[in-house]
Parts: sequence; C-alpha cells; structure tokens
Amino acid sequence: SREIRLKEIIKELDRQCQVVGVGIAGGHTTVCPNVNSPVVSVTAIGHKLRTHQKAVAGQDIVMTKHIGMSGIRTVISHKRDEILNVLPEDVINKAFAADEELIIAKEAQIFIKQNIDGAMHDASEGGIFAALWDMAEYSGTGLDIDLRHISVKQPVSELFFHSPAAPDSKA
Repeated sequence: SREIRLKEIIKELDRQCQVVGVGIAGGHTTVCPNVNSPVVSVTAIGHKLRTHQKAVAGQDIVMTKHIGMSGIRTVISHKRDEILNVLPEDVINKAFAADEELIIAKEAQIFIKQNIDGAMHDASEGGIFAALWDMAEYSGTGLDIDLRHISVKQPVSELFFHSPAAPDSKA
C-alpha cells in the first residue's frame, strides 16, 4: 500500500481506539510479495482478571449483540456503490453498525463482575458458526443451538441476500 493508505488505516484504527478509550502504542510495516492488501495485527496490553475457562455441558449459551455486523461492514466498505444499485441508502446505513455496536466490553464486565462461571468467545473472526464450533471443540462438548434465537438485524439480512457480494449473486 502507498503511504497515504497506511495513514488512512492508522487514522481509522486511532478513531476506533478512542471509542473504547485506548491508544495505539506503536506499529510496524512490512512488505510481503504474496500479500496484496494491508493486514493489521493488534497487540493489547492489559491486566488478566481471570483464566480462560472452558464451557461445560449443561451451561447456557448467551449471545450479545447481533450476528453479521462486522462482516457486513466489510462488504459495505468494499461494494457500497454496487449495493446502492440494489438497496436504498437508509438500509445500507442501518446495516453499517456504529463502532459502539461492535464492542462487547460492557457485556464482558457484567460477566466478570457477577463472577459467572463459564466461558466467553468472540464471534468476529469467521462468524457465529465458526465461534460455536471453536467453543465446542475447545471445551470438548457438543452444542444444542436453536438457530431461531440467533439475533440478526433486519438490514443486515437484507444486505446479505440482496447485495452484489451475496452467495448466489451474479456480480
């Protein structure tokens, strides 16, 4: 990437850090011949409040927020003009969640403060099914999931099924 693009990325990361009240401590740039777009890795420094626990058979699965919000933001960022040919801008704007909607810090604090015995897992990498699979595999237990109870925002569903990036799309 050109230097101006890297500055844009850092500016956006800094904006996102301000949402949660943290700062960027440093950075590193490397050029690799097989990588054709910017890749950002983040390392956080903090205080470990509890050990990573495994889920146990019989525990409930509690999901906070809605699924698909992070992924649909990526689709909108890359295909906004094409999506505007299919869906109105207000649907796109509703699907493009605010940064605060993606942060689960408050929910995690409730989990920690109430000393809930259980495990937490982030679903932002690979989606909800990957997160459920990872949690079950790590914990060595099966899952019984009622898919009707997985919360999806309506604009995210509309965008997923009608956007140029949708699985059966002709684009």
